[in-house]
Amino acid sequence: MENVPPPAVPMPLHRLHGMVRIALYAALVGAGAFIHVPVGPMHISLQTMMIMLAGFVLGPRKAALAMLLYLLCGLVGLPMFGRGRAGPASFVGPTAGYFLGFVAGAALAGCSTYFGGGRWRRMAARIGFGFVGSVILLLAGTVMLWYRFIPDFNRALLVGFYPFIVGDTVKMIAAAIIAETFFPGVSGRGETTDA
Repeated sequence: MENVPPPAVPMPLHRLHGMVRIALYAALVGAGAFIHVPVGPMHISLQTMMIMLAGFVLGPRKAALAMLLYLLCGLVGLPMFGRGRAGPASFVGPTAGYFLGFVAGAALAGCSTYFGGGRWRRMAARIGFGFVGSVILLLAGTVMLWYRFIPDFNRALLVGFYPFIVGDTVKMIAAAIIAETFFPGVSGRGETTDA
């Protein structure tokens, strides 16, 4: 009698749905890189808004996975980074530290999904965790600038932190409003109820 392989077990639909959402937010962060205004060696883009939105909607684990997928796509050559750049060279340039901050910032913003309750409680959690995530994201980039390119830390802050903190806070609040408008439900377990 021939050996017949067992039938393939289909992937549960909720797992597939979660994977698609991770890929979607990775793509949104990539798309946000193309909407930018140059500021010296850096640029202001919609990326940070999409990173915060990923955290607010996906929760910490899936948001971090979305950012890792985004970085992997850019690493292998897809034009996902600012100004259409890609490849390993992007991980040694002046913006390299921010890439690490993307993962941490999205995960921190995602911690807001542990707080259910009314609208104002959810918004307060999103804004609080989103602000901390934004600061960590910018500090990661600033520390790398200081370590590799600008020997004076105060000057690194002037180049890599201060010009962006107000704009990133505004974009984070916009992401919180979008998340509350379109994805208000949270489970209190770090994932949205529709994940």
